[in-house]
Amino acid sequence: MGYRKQYLWRSGTALLTAAAILGTATNVLAEETTTQPVQTGEQVKSQQSAPERDASAAAADIKSKIESDSSQAQAAPVANASEATAQKPWFTRNFGMNYNSFFAGPGLTNAARGITPDFFGGDQDTGMYFWNLISVKKKNFIGDLALDIQFRNQLVVNHKVEGEAPLQFRHQGQRVGVSGKLLKGKDWVLSGAINTDLPIRAIAGQVNSERTLLLNPGMFATFSWDPAGSKWGFFALITPRVLFYRDRQAKSTQDLNWEKKEPGRNALATLKPELFLIANPSVSYTFNDKAQARLGVQLDYEKMVGGSGIQRLPMGVELGFGYDVASWLNVYTYLQTSTPLDDTLRANAGSTAKWYDTASLNVWFSGNVF
Repeated sequence: MGYRKQYLWRSGTALLTAAAILGTATNVLAEETTTQPVQTGEQVKSQQSAPERDASAAAADIKSKIESDSSQAQAAPVANASEATAQKPWFTRNFGMNYNSFFAGPGLTNAARGITPDFFGGDQDTGMYFWNLISVKKKNFIGDLALDIQFRNQLVVNHKVEGEAPLQFRHQGQRVGVSGKLLKGKDWVLSGAINTDLPIRAIAGQVNSERTLLLNPGMFATFSWDPAGSKWGFFALITPRVLFYRDRQAKSTQDLNWEKKEPGRNALATLKPELFLIANPSVSYTFNDKAQARLGVQLDYEKMVGGSGIQRLPMGVELGFGYDVASWLNVYTYLQTSTPLDDTLRANAGSTAKWYDTASLNVWFSGNVF
């Protein structure tokens, strides 16, 4: 065999041998692939080294804890609120009581000392007094609003009528209505009561009975605006009311006393009201979660029976400081006076008093009993 033929024969033999070996190896790999089962996650983990297994377990624990904490955090407010409600006694879950007590204190000048002056310079009443509003509520009467029965009374502490006891208690009737948060927004809320007296003599009270009141629908509410992140805010006490009488000329003992003491005063002071709107807007500054100061004015518009339309009474200026002792007691002490701007209005009413004769020191107590 020539050299060329011999080379080709040997090369072909080598290629055939290599092909046979490659085919055998391929068949073996194919058999192993088809017969070996697919490994599960646990089998893969078992083949990992110890550090790899520890890292995987730690990551899984962290993920599980995060998911658990997130679920608990989302459920916590609802659970806490439900638990807090459930823990309250049945009575306080369904009923409530709060109060507002206004002490009309002494005047600050010698002429007014011992009495509480009004903005005309005369007496507000026969002496200094507490005006008390006590509300008993049936919660969730209409949605979030409560059925509200307000008991009103007056305690004169130095009654200045000759021959009569210096301490005098006057029942001033009950009002019926609804109360709660009437309107609210992001940083503000209007809360209070919409109510009326009823023409039932046994519960109408002394002044209303003598004036022959039928109904007086109106509102006693506070408006608070406290912008987030600011110590400054806005506060107002708002008390609009319209009054209907059986006898428009009938007067109370207080009305008659005013006429005897100051016969020269005009109809603005001597006749009973049939419409009034009183608002005390003020700017407030919060020192901390308990203490607050306010500076504001008192705006008083009234329509008197037999009067010539709605008239403005002298405007008051108020500076006060409030402190939250507890949920059942907030104490707001304030200095109140009119201004020289209304000296002409006082003179037209027959009063010789100056603006400083109208200054007085007063206190407002309020709180939730339960």
